Amino acid sequence: MTKLLDQLNEEEKKSLIEHLPDGQQNEEALKDNLLSPQLKQAMDSLTEAVKQDPANVQMIMAMCDLDMQLLNTSQDGMEALFKGFIQKYSKQ
Repeated sequence: MTKLLDQLNEEEKKSLIEHLPDGQQNEEALKDNLLSPQLKQAMDSLTEAVKQDPANVQMIMAMCDLDMQLLNTSQDGMEALFKGFIQKYSKQ
C-alpha cells in the first residue's frame, strides 16, 4: 500500500480523502487507513473468498452491479473485480 500511496497524484489523493470520516480528511489519516490492520484483514478475506470459489466472484460482482462480461475477459476473479470497479467508477 505504501507504494500505491507514493504513486498517487494530488487529485487522486483528494478524491480518496473526501471519502474519509470527518476529522480524518487529511493525507496522514489516508495513509493510516490504507495501512491499517483492519483493511489488510478485510483485503485478505476478500482475496481468499475470490480464490476459493468462482461463484463468490459472481456474487460479489452482481451485488456491486459490475459488468459480468469481465469474467470472460480477465485472467482471474480478482482481475475481473478490479476491472469492474475501475470501469464503474471511472464514469463518475
